[in-house]
Formats: sequence, structure tokens, C-alpha cells
Amino acid sequence: MPVTIETAPPMNQSIQSHSRIHNKTIIGLLCLAYTIILTRTAWICDDAYITLRTVDNFTQGHGLRWNPLERVQTYTHPLWLFLLSSIHIITREVYYTTVSLSIIVSVSAFFLVLTGCRQSIIHTIMCGTALICSKSFTDYSTSGLENPLTHLLLVIFIQLVMKKRPSRKWSFICGLTACLGILNRLDTILIFILPLTHYLIQLRNLKCWVAAGLGLFPLVAWELFSLIYYGFPFPNTAYAKLMGDIPLMLRLDQAFYSFAYLLIRDPQTILILAVVPAMVLYAKIRAWIPLCLGILLYLAYIIWIGGDFMGGRFFTTPFLMAVIMAGRLPGKRFKKPIVYLTTTTIILGITMPLSPLKSGSDYGHKSVWHGRDDSGVNDERGFYYNNSGLLRSSPGEIFPDHEFARRALELISNADKPVFVADMGPVGYAGYFGGKRLHLVDHYGLVDPLIARLPGIWLDKWRTGHTHRMVPRGYLKTLRTGQNQIENLNLAKWYDHVLDLTRSPLTAPGRIREIIRFNLGEYDHLLQNIPVKDLEYFPGTREYFKDPSKIP
Repeated sequence: MPVTIETAPPMNQSIQSHSRIHNKTIIGLLCLAYTIILTRTAWICDDAYITLRTVDNFTQGHGLRWNPLERVQTYTHPLWLFLLSSIHIITREVYYTTVSLSIIVSVSAFFLVLTGCRQSIIHTIMCGTALICSKSFTDYSTSGLENPLTHLLLVIFIQLVMKKRPSRKWSFICGLTACLGILNRLDTILIFILPLTHYLIQLRNLKCWVAAGLGLFPLVAWELFSLIYYGFPFPNTAYAKLMGDIPLMLRLDQAFYSFAYLLIRDPQTILILAVVPAMVLYAKIRAWIPLCLGILLYLAYIIWIGGDFMGGRFFTTPFLMAVIMAGRLPGKRFKKPIVYLTTTTIILGITMPLSPLKSGSDYGHKSVWHGRDDSGVNDERGFYYNNSGLLRSSPGEIFPDHEFARRALELISNADKPVFVADMGPVGYAGYFGGKRLHLVDHYGLVDPLIARLPGIWLDKWRTGHTHRMVPRGYLKTLRTGQNQIENLNLAKWYDHVLDLTRSPLTAPGRIREIIRFNLGEYDHLLQNIPVKDLEYFPGTREYFKDPSKIP
């Protein structure tokens, strides 16, 4: 009988095999830790319920609408909305559905980041701890907003362009992934466009350019749908936030507070954002320079718009890009910096008072969280967690248990027809629980096409994207009666025209002509130089406008 002699594998091969096994174990443990932390920090913010009201209307057959009477796009993430809708139509429940979906998508992105690292345990630990210890990243991985899906699509996209295969199929997939990311949030085009363009330029193949262009078709299709269905190519919130006439210096001042928030409450995030692109540029890793430029371009955009009132929210995407690059840095050349980054991140994660590692069911209590300050940039999870945190949820009761939700339910409790209400504060919880019987108008103009296009009133203390406005005299009567009673003739004419877009049938004669006129700016003059006497304060908001001289 022949004897088979088993030989030991080469030493290097054996070491590499053990290293892979240990790395997989580390990945598994980090994913478990991340899942636990997400469960402990899970919450849904008020703004997410603006989308969830549209989801509820859509799945009940009322169309993609916020107020059932009019077609207005109040959400900024179509892809996330459709993903939520596809599951909500089965579960018929929004809170646990949204939280569960957010956790699943976030953990998937986290896993892909770790598996895409170099075959080095230290790289894996660095990426995992950076994401886990980042307050901003964990906070907005379960807030109900689109961040988790943006993160997942970004990880897939970067892994695709880094492999770089010169084929039409590969180019189409890269273009499609970038398209889905942009469709999930339009301003992320600043993140996706430079790496995609660099990838295509390197291929120098016209057919690959055409294939990538075909991958972008869903975005074009959506913009055409939005133009026809809503009458405008962009969400109503974009018009409300970009037409506030906030001076540049005030926006820059507010952007400073957004960066200061990170420095004070989430320093590990800004550390990674600052150090990793600098390391890549210093090392002259040419293939990654478009990613670094994408980060810088997006940060410049954050500064230009004045940051965001949700502390850290806009920084999660460029932060994730930096983490992905850090996980692929050459081990020999950057061994010490990687160890220093990992050590610093862990120390900050353990010592920072608001670290995700320390978060529990008492996070929203004043003993743990010190409330909002006057900067206009705040810890939104701290503000809402006590009412909407997963660890505080109570199945079968009103949840999120917030005063705006309860007030909305009281308003419609004895109503047999729509109730028209102006200024209930944040409109997310109130709008969702008020349902189709509650028609809300907010003084920021986020959900109303007319209010969104009125001049903004900027005060010494303001929140980015939330510019106060006054309401035309007679507008609320117009909504309640269905007859145009707006006192200013120009505003009355503008409102008559916009009704053709938002309330008339999609195939109504002349509607397409009105859409073209609106988007070419033919009616913009009707909104200019509106006398203050023709405007009035929203009910309950007079305390915001103590100095009428600031009204434009």
C-alpha cells in the first residue's frame, strides 16, 4: 500500500492563513459590537417623519404627497423613500420597520468596509473602531434619514472603482452605483462625480463612457418624473433652504459652529477627516486623489450652505470615505500612523462624555445630556432620544411619544374633515400622527410651495436650512375655503398658477406649459418686493420676530 506523506505548508503560507482566520474573527467581533451599539443608540428624528408621512400616504394609495391635497416633494432621498415604502407596504408599521432597516443596511456597510481593508488585523481594528467610536456616524446610522443607504452605496462604489476593470459592463455598474447614490441624496454628486470621471478617463474608451452614461439613466428618469408629477425638478425643501437670502458671512459663521461641534463633541471624526486625506496627498497615491478631492469638495459645500443644524450629519459620508482609504493604506509605510490613529480613536471613544460606547436608555436625560445651546448646531439624538429612542420604546402606545404627536392627535380627534393648522413647530411627528385629516403649513416653508419661495427672515440666532418666513395675509383662509383670498395681488396670481402644478390633474390642458414657465422663471417677478404690510406672523411665532426692521 502506498504511503502518503503530508507535508507542512510553507511558513509564509501558514502565517498568512492564520492571519486571515484571526482577521475574520476580528471582523465578526467588530460587527457584533457595532450591531449592539446601533441597537443601544437607535432613534428616529422628527425630520425622518416628514418622509414617513409621505411613505404612509404613498402605500395607502394617496400618491407621493405630504399634504394629501397637493403634490409637493418634501423628501430629499427618493431611493430611501422607495426602499422604506417597499417594506412598509408589508409591515404597515413605520418605527420598528425604519429602525430595523437602518440597522441592517448600516451593518452591511460596516461589514463591507472591514472586508475591503488590507489583509492586516491592525487595518481592520482601525477602521472598525473609527466607525464605532464616531458619534456622528453611529447617530445617523439609525436616525430614519438616508445616511445608512448612502454609506452602503458609497462603500460599494469605492470598491468598484478601486478594482477598475476596463469593460463596458464594469463601467455600467460603476455608473449605476453612483447614480443610485446620487438618487439617494442629490448633493452627494459632489462625492461620486470625481472618482467616476477619473475612472472613465483612465480607461480612455468611448464605449465605457456610454455604458457609464446608461448607468446614470435612473437619475435622469427620476428628474423627469419629478418635473412632470410635482412641477419642479428638485424637492420643495431645496427651494425653502436655498432661497432664504442668508448673507454669506452668516453662513460661514454658522458653518464654523458645525465644525466646532465635531471638535468638541466628536473629535475622533474630525481627526480621521483631517489626517487621512493629508496622508494620502503626502504619499502621492494618485489613484486616491479624486477621493480626497471629493472629500474636500463636499466639505467646501458644507461651508457654503452654512453647515447643518443636525450636528455631524453631513460629515458622515466624507468621514466614511476617509475611513475606507485608511483601511487600504500601505502597511509598511504607514504602520506607525495607523497604530497612532487606532490608539487615539479608542482613547477618545472611551473618554468622551457623549461617546456611543457610553450611550444607554438614559441618554436623553439632562443628567447625561446638557440640552441645546445657542449655536444653532445641536445633538439631535440627545434632544429626541428620550421620546424616540429604541430602548425607550413602548409597543402599543403612541411612539415616538412627543408633544407634537399628541397635539396632532388631539386636533383630529373630533374632526370629520381636514383641519388646517399653521406653525405647530417641527412638522415631522405632527404631520405623521395627524394623517390625511391634518393639513400643515410651517413657517420654514419645508412643506408648502408658496411659503418656501417667500423671502427669509434671518435673525441673530438661526438654524441652517430653517429660515423663518411670514405668511401672506389671506393665505390660511384660502387653504381652508378653497377660494383664493390672498390680499397681495401678485402673490394671489402666483398661487393661482402654482395650483395648476400641485393640484390639477397631471394631464390637465396647459399644465406642461405652466411647468415650463415656472422653471424658466417667468413668474418669479410676482414674488419680488412684497410689502411687509401684506404679510403677517405665523400664529404663535411672534416671539421670533421682535425686530420687524430685519424683515427684508
